[in-house]
Amino acid sequence: MKAPTLLDAADRLAERARTESWTHTEFLVACLQREVSARESHGGEARVRAAAFPRSRRSRHSPSPTPCVA
Repeated sequence: MKAPTLLDAADRLAERARTESWTHTEFLVACLQREVSARESHGGEARVRAAAFPRSRRSRHSPSPTPCVA
């Protein structure tokens, strides 16, 4: 499992856990909550990049889209 946010926050969370006398379970929950929150805030950007959708190939001579006016 890749957890880049957890890697960055692990030392700070561990220090807080020691200071506040967290159980192992409380520490694990805090770590996982941090990772899930970070992933949700990124809105799936990595999944969209990984999907490798084709880029739009608009010709430089094609008209630009007209904005919708309500």
